[in-house]
Amino acid sequence: MERKLPSKGDRGKRTSRPDASRFSNRPQGTPSAPTAGPKPGNSSGAASRPPPRDGCYFCKEPHVVRLCPTATEEQKMLCYQRMKDTKVAKVKAVRASRLPVNRQVVINGLVELLYRPDSGSDVNVIPASALRDLEACAAPVAVTNMLMPVYLERVGGDLLGCRTSCDVDVMMGTAAGPVNVVNVRCIIVDDDEEEFLLGNPTLVALGIDEGRQMEQLAMSSSGVYSEENDGLPDDPETGQDDEAEVQELLDQLVANAVFVWEQESPRVSSPIDCS
Repeated sequence: MERKLPSKGDRGKRTSRPDASRFSNRPQGTPSAPTAGPKPGNSSGAASRPPPRDGCYFCKEPHVVRLCPTATEEQKMLCYQRMKDTKVAKVKAVRASRLPVNRQVVINGLVELLYRPDSGSDVNVIPASALRDLEACAAPVAVTNMLMPVYLERVGGDLLGCRTSCDVDVMMGTAAGPVNVVNVRCIIVDDDEEEFLLGNPTLVALGIDEGRQMEQLAMSSSGVYSEENDGLPDDPETGQDDEAEVQELLDQLVANAVFVWEQESPRVSSPIDCS
């Protein structure tokens, strides 16, 4: 077949490309086959993804949890729940990077909680959920088993036995600004508590002694610090003299004035009768 070269007048013009269907071995009218892709339920699409940086959450192998060959369905669901809790804990840690507001406390600079001062408690109490959040943030806290349990009285009079404790750094938010306290010994309570309980020993160490403040208030109201017992002489009172005493002094003053006038004034002789 002789190929025809374009003439000079046709140069620079756009020429249409030949239809590829003319050179195809497929008969005319036959639909093209769809491109191959992952079938529903096939794991080839998920396997093409890069594995997690830390590996499988269950076995640490280079694959996702959904494709783990050793984990059962229940174990996979548990892994998903733990991964969700880890994300929530990281969100709390990012939120705790700010300075705490009033009545909030930040544990080890990561986990944010509400705190409540309790002068009637001899210990500090931290919920176990806060320690789980710290562990999810890759900042676990060393837990110590106590030789003797500590019993906490809950609402209603029930006693809750606690056998573990830990030391944490605390940043408390106050109206005047944050207050940092390091190595605070806390009793771990595995209950549905959501608050950090600040006991009386820590309050006294911070200079907050409610018992002493109430004692000073009682002494002030009872007159112990009143002006009557200050040891200073009383000032003379004015405007409280008796009216009769004042009148007596005035009468005496007038009588003395009349006497002096009579002594110093010249005597007047009786007129002479010249008749």
